[in-house]
Amino acid sequence: MKDLIKHEREKYNVIHKFTGISENQVGYGRQLGILLNNSDPFHTKWQELLTEKNSFLEVGLGAGEIIKHLDSIGIDYCGVDISDYVVTELTNLGLNAKEMSSHQLTLEDDSYDVVQHLDGLEHIPVEWELETLKEELRVARKFVFHSNAMGDAYLDVISKQHGFDALHINIKDEQQWDDFYQSNIDLGYNILLKDVTTDTYRIILEKL
Repeated sequence: MKDLIKHEREKYNVIHKFTGISENQVGYGRQLGILLNNSDPFHTKWQELLTEKNSFLEVGLGAGEIIKHLDSIGIDYCGVDISDYVVTELTNLGLNAKEMSSHQLTLEDDSYDVVQHLDGLEHIPVEWELETLKEELRVARKFVFHSNAMGDAYLDVISKQHGFDALHINIKDEQQWDDFYQSNIDLGYNILLKDVTTDTYRIILEKL
């Protein structure tokens, strides 16, 4: 049986080494400029919460641009990623980054006001998606922000060239994501907001 954690860690180590941690991330959900400057309801709510009164957990770090910004403005934060390579690189920059998988968060209950997984669940093996949602809700005090791409990743080719599967291994359309979140609402959340762009499904869960 394939060791899925080892497989995913090695896959994202390859990708992070290829892109580098100074890369300007192109994933829509993770673009810092969009998070800070867009005025649609999803981003407006995120901007409202971005104060020293709230702490943030970022699941899936990309090149670390978001936690670099949180660190620079004095927000209490932590970033987690399955890639030990990117965690080491970001830790060496003095950032609060920890290696762990989204479905096994070794963090206390209600640790962070906001848990964000942006350009996220489409990367998560379907075997882990429910546990990931449960873990993020467990760790969140107030809100969980998800932004899920509904198309292929531009780095899929690189991943496959190195013998791995695609990065976006859990693609769903709008109805399938609706079904996922509606069917798990008994985990203890309200759907505060949901919207869909051409290729991105965005949702804010308010923890009960």
